[in-house]
Amino acid sequence: MEAASKCAAAPGHTAQPFQPTVTAARYIIEAWSRDVWSLVEQAAIGTSSLCASATGTAEQADYIQSIAKLKPGDLVFADPPYSDVHYSRFYHVLETLARGISVNVSGVGRYPPLSERPPSSFSRKGESHSAARALVQFCAKQG
Repeated sequence: MEAASKCAAAPGHTAQPFQPTVTAARYIIEAWSRDVWSLVEQAAIGTSSLCASATGTAEQADYIQSIAKLKPGDLVFADPPYSDVHYSRFYHVLETLARGISVNVSGVGRYPPLSERPPSSFSRKGESHSAARALVQFCAKQG
């Protein structure tokens, strides 16, 4: 994932790849010139030198399902999207790599159709406020 992030011909994230314009050409050429395998090796070496000081778990689930399973001493890091842009477009390249699947991409942003992206009420302008409120209220209720 780290190597893929560093290879993206984009301005800091994978949602908006540089368009083939005169001004962006140098950035595209520079990105396409990166040594992918060297970046993979560097990421593997860096990651393998890290370890946790305690055994733990991680899971991907709806926040209500996750919070309902919490025990005293558990830590929650909630990072809901903070814009009205559908967040899945920012991470589709990395998510595709993590899932190990091939998807068809198209359009200016070169991302999959909305129907193939993970849905989130936090990313829908008409639902985000109530989703954030529900998250805080559910956490408060759980204690």
